Amino acid sequence: MIEVDIHNCRSKVKVDIYRKAVECFVHALMPKIKNMYIDVCLENNLDADAFCTQIGSNQFLIEVSKKLPTRDQIKSIAHEMVHCKQFYQKKLQYKDNKIFWEGKSYKLNQMKRNNLTYDEYHSYLNTPWEIEAYEMEDVLFNNFSIVTGK
Repeated sequence: MIEVDIHNCRSKVKVDIYRKAVECFVHALMPKIKNMYIDVCLENNLDADAFCTQIGSNQFLIEVSKKLPTRDQIKSIAHEMVHCKQFYQKKLQYKDNKIFWEGKSYKLNQMKRNNLTYDEYHSYLNTPWEIEAYEMEDVLFNNFSIVTGK
């Protein structure tokens, strides 16, 4: 069962949209997954548009900025769902203050959430996990928009 909980959102309409989006993205990215738990939390004070954290082998937390328009929140969720897939498949892992992508290590301190220089930010955007997530977010978002008409 795919279980999705939406936190810090008062609009029942938006809660329903976010839940459907997550379910759609899980189905598109990981169609064979039977059990996954995803919490989506809308937050006021994030250092970026959104973040994904793996809590357990099949449990994830996605934090999304409340400051974004709804459309951009859904796109951010799509992006972070790609990271969920990467974590689930163990292509992307955090260990000992390092990020590992398919076995290659990256220094975690270079991936800090805020105060990045232009070069650090550009370098981060060109990491393999971010390239994949940016490539997939529009595809996922557009497919969801076609299905829902939103």
